Amino acid sequence: MSVGIRLRKFGNDRFGSVKKFAEELGMQPPALQAYLNGSRKPGTEILQKLNLMGCDINWLLTGKKMEYTNSGFNNYVSDFREKLHDLTEMENLRNENDELRKKNIQLEKDLEAINKILNRS
Repeated sequence: MSVGIRLRKFGNDRFGSVKKFAEELGMQPPALQAYLNGSRKPGTEILQKLNLMGCDINWLLTGKKMEYTNSGFNNYVSDFREKLHDLTEMENLRNENDELRKKNIQLEKDLEAINKILNRS
């Protein structure tokens, strides 16, 4: 099976028509046909777009599905969880910072009011 045939299969499975597939890639259907019939090979830009659409680029180019070992997958999941934890912690710190800013603004207003009272006396 050629790159063009696999590309056609991906497009049909994901989008149902060449027109919709071409629209998602940001090109006209005749331009996409050149890739589907094998007269052109996808370059970096198109491969990146396909990857973002969920296409297995290794499968597209070689016909072989990407195989993940258990340990590789577990490392991926572990890294993902760590990054998710870091993002959650950052969000908590942002919220805490926002609350401290609000309290600081209120304290500045209170101090200004106290100074006005003291200056009147």
